[in-house]
Amino acid sequence: MKKLKPIKIVPVTVEHFDPEGNSLGFLTDDENMEFRAQIAENKAEGYYLILNGERINIGPDGREDRWVKGLYDEKGDLMTRLFKAQHPEHFNN
Repeated sequence: MKKLKPIKIVPVTVEHFDPEGNSLGFLTDDENMEFRAQIAENKAEGYYLILNGERINIGPDGREDRWVKGLYDEKGDLMTRLFKAQHPEHFNN
């Protein structure tokens, strides 16, 4: 049997900004979700984040106005990898 060992994954962080353009710091995926909940609860406007030089606005409902590859997609990618390993019959490759 192949010897396995866990791989340390450093969470991706993305810089967030207030309506005046002040940095609120680099947030992880979970911190981003919590912050978007605050925005939605308060119907706040003007907040945004920047990923790879692209601005992504966060609406007063907490939704990001678009998705950019690499925006907190690690969990989804790992879930897909796990599902493919568990259910290879559902995949052609």
